[in-house]
Amino acid sequence: MRIVGLTGGIACGKSTVSKIFRDEYKLPIVDADEIAHNVINPGTGAYRKILAAFGKEHDLFVKGEHSIDRKKLGGIVFRDEVARQKLVGIMNASIAWVIAKIILWHFLAGTSVLVLDVPLLFETGMHNICHVTVAVNVSPETQLSRLKARDESGDEHAKTRIAAQKLSANDKAERAALESGDEDAKTRIAAQKLSANDKAERADIVLDNNKGEAELLEEISDKYEDIFHMSFMQTYFTGPVVYLAVGLSFIIGAGFLRFKVVRIDIADDPEL
Repeated sequence: MRIVGLTGGIACGKSTVSKIFRDEYKLPIVDADEIAHNVINPGTGAYRKILAAFGKEHDLFVKGEHSIDRKKLGGIVFRDEVARQKLVGIMNASIAWVIAKIILWHFLAGTSVLVLDVPLLFETGMHNICHVTVAVNVSPETQLSRLKARDESGDEHAKTRIAAQKLSANDKAERAALESGDEDAKTRIAAQKLSANDKAERADIVLDNNKGEAELLEEISDKYEDIFHMSFMQTYFTGPVVYLAVGLSFIIGAGFLRFKVVRIDIADDPEL
C-alpha cells in the first residue's frame, strides 16, 4: 500500500486537492481535521485526559451537556503556551492512534493508495510514515486574497492569521519562555506550525494552486505517476498477500510445533 501525505498552509487549497483525490481519483482520504473534531467526543480517551488536565480549574462543558465546549477550551490555551502544548500533546497522541488503526484496516483490506490529509504533517512527524509527501502552495498575494474571501475579513485579520503560521519553532519557544518567565518552556514546544513555503520546501511534490481548478486538475494529472506510482513491494505486499503470509506462517509454525511434540513423545517412550 502506498501512503500519500497531503498538506498545505491556510487558504492554499489543500481541501480542494483532497476533494479532487476523493472524487476524481476515487481514493480513500484520512482527514485529520475530522478526526481531531471527533476525538474529544464524550467517552473518548482524549475527552477524559482533557477533563483531567483542565477540568479542575475551568468549566469546560457546553451548558446542559456533557460535551466539551471547544470555544472555552480554545480560550484557555490561546494565551498560555504551556497549556496549549499540553492540549496539543493529548490531541496529537489520540489522533495518531486513530490514524494508525485506519491505516492498518486499509492495509489488511488491500487498499492500494491511501491519502493522509494532515495540516500539520511535518510538524507532527507523520510524514515519516508516508511514501511521498505533497504540499499545496500559492503565492502570498493569492493566499491573502483567498483567506479574505473565505473568512469575509479585512487585510489586517487575514495577515495576522497568515503571520501566525510563519513563526519558527525557535521564535515560538523564545516567545513562550519570555511570556511565562520559564526558560524550560523551550523544551516543551513540540508541535510548531510551518508556513506554506516551509511545507513546500519539505515536501517531495509541490502543487501550484495559484490559478483555477482546471489548471490544478491538469497539474495533478501531469504529476500522477510521481504521486501515485506504487513500487513492487507496495503493490504486492498488502491485503490478501498479508493474510496468505500470516496463514502460511501459522500452518508452518503449527506443523513445526507438532513435529517437536511427536519427537519428544518418542524420545520419552522406553519401549522405542
